[in-house]
Amino acid sequence: MSFLHKVTARNLFRYKGRMIMTVIGVMGCMSLLILGFGLKRSINGIELIQYESLQKYNLAVSYDQEIDPEAYESYRQDVDSLKIDYGKFYQENFKVKFPAIDQDLTLIIPEDDKELSDYFLLRDRKTKEKIDLPKRGAVITAKLAELKDLKVGDSIEIIDIEDKIHTVEIAAICEMCNGHYLFMNKDYYEKLFGYEFNSNTDFMKLNLDKSDRQKLAAKFTENKAVLSSFDTENAKNIMNKFMYSISKIELIVIVASSTLAVVVLYSLTNINIEERKRELSTIKVLGFYPKEMTMYVYRESFVLTLLGILIGIFVGSILHHSVLKIVEPNVMMFDPSIGIETFIIAGLITFVVSLLVMVIFHKKLKNIDMIESLKSNE
Repeated sequence: MSFLHKVTARNLFRYKGRMIMTVIGVMGCMSLLILGFGLKRSINGIELIQYESLQKYNLAVSYDQEIDPEAYESYRQDVDSLKIDYGKFYQENFKVKFPAIDQDLTLIIPEDDKELSDYFLLRDRKTKEKIDLPKRGAVITAKLAELKDLKVGDSIEIIDIEDKIHTVEIAAICEMCNGHYLFMNKDYYEKLFGYEFNSNTDFMKLNLDKSDRQKLAAKFTENKAVLSSFDTENAKNIMNKFMYSISKIELIVIVASSTLAVVVLYSLTNINIEERKRELSTIKVLGFYPKEMTMYVYRESFVLTLLGILIGIFVGSILHHSVLKIVEPNVMMFDPSIGIETFIIAGLITFVVSLLVMVIFHKKLKNIDMIESLKSNE
């Protein structure tokens, strides 16, 4: 180590209180910046992943063939005449018991297993590997598995509208950002429930704008056999409103943490200089140039800032994970990964703030009155 580096090391351990305050201050700023940018990454584009990548249809029409067989045949002719891509599925709503509030669960069964991937992408949440529909057991969504602490090979109890409990074996766990789903093939369904498979929902892929889809959905619902229609655009809008409310929190956290970084570093640097005026005056008398004086102080601030950033990465990751679990609803799952770019941006902001503070104090160091400072008492 050079002489000046030895002096820097001595000063760091000489002023232990100031060292600890600076590290904690920078760590807090860094942690909050990671939280703000991390939340932004975790929720950004969730609705696109859900309703474009995982759910590939944009209109779902539910019907009952037994209400009016003639009306159903008329509906089927209308759908076939449109020459659109659609798949026949069976869909049923269930409940899953929870200590506080029971969660809704949607059962999805394709008429043809090969058609499932055209309308629902089942993939592992971490590896992104495609999951095929098992011959035995069901595929449940990751959020439900997390809430119930389930893994592959376990069983889950689901409750139908008649309050009958059915035990389903878990064969795989798939990614889903919104809602709880259960996927199984029709053979396992018939064996488990004892009913013959009959489709009751068409999932459609329509190359139409929103207004045209709404007109088509309204036309379908006029049919006596059609129970309801669901446009995924409505679900997108609801998710976007929720994401917008969270984005306000992101902005507040980022602005507040950046401001905190300025206040903390400015205050501590100012205290550092005021308490060491005699020391700084002495080295100025000994022939240190203004730039050398600034570096004399800045080396200490740089080391402490770097140390605070490194600790802040660890603390920020824990803070991000904790806050994400608080703001994440029971029916939604955000991306828990933070991303290396989040750490880089947060670190750069903290470092740039530290640099700007030293530029501000460079002028103050130049204007130190050596004679007055050396005359003053300890």
